[in-house]
Amino acid sequence: INYYLHEASVVAAKWLEPRLKRLDPRNWWDTAVMSKLSTLQYNTLQDNQITTLEGLDLAALLRVMRNNWYALGNLEWLPSYEKDSIYRMQKVRVTWAHLPTTLPPKNQILADIGSCVDFFTNFGAQQELIERAKKYRIAFSKGDISVQSTPVIEPAPQSGSGICNNQPAQK
Repeated sequence: INYYLHEASVVAAKWLEPRLKRLDPRNWWDTAVMSKLSTLQYNTLQDNQITTLEGLDLAALLRVMRNNWYALGNLEWLPSYEKDSIYRMQKVRVTWAHLPTTLPPKNQILADIGSCVDFFTNFGAQQELIERAKKYRIAFSKGDISVQSTPVIEPAPQSGSGICNNQPAQK
């Protein structure tokens, strides 16, 4: 799951950047990123001098997506199921970032992988990444692999390479 959470970060950053730059071409970082973060996220970016979306973690990227949703919707059509996908990814991230001593039940793990697939599909991931996540979900549902294992269903693409060059649609 952590591999897919990392890939979700890459997908989110690549999807967001061209769109946020259209919101405020001169000052997009301050108006569409920094002002949308929690105090802790904001301070972390300031302390670490992070100035690119690639420097944000998944929690911050999802927050930026969610908090800019309506402004972005004024630039291009954004269906509600895509916003729902952001909320589901936030839930997946929280689940896996704060695991208790036991793993979630199998049905939740399958749902979480499904949420990753939906997020990838909705926000422009390359088909290779989407298919890889689908294969992982099928293998896990059949019991061919476990969450504790590090399965190799097929050679993993280089981290972050499963993304298309997704440009925003014009409204």
